[in-house]
Amino acid sequence: MGGGPAKSEGNNTISCNSYKDIWIPGAYNDPQILFAKNNYWDHFPPQMSSTTSDKVGLDIKHLSKETVVRYEEGSVAPNHCN
Repeated sequence: MGGGPAKSEGNNTISCNSYKDIWIPGAYNDPQILFAKNNYWDHFPPQMSSTTSDKVGLDIKHLSKETVVRYEEGSVAPNHCN
């Protein structure tokens, strides 16, 4: 999605999905890293949550308290949703 070992360019639009744009499954303390640099979001920095609430318009939902998301060099999508 951008950066990381694959050195992806990013340049993705991650926006306007129902409830959340990205869902990262996992256990409560399962360490994970998502590389998502240089992308366009509904909010910047992306709104993230690890709670069980289904907040409409959330950019990233993750279940593990150990999740790290690298979203540097991104911005708000031109036709973003709330």
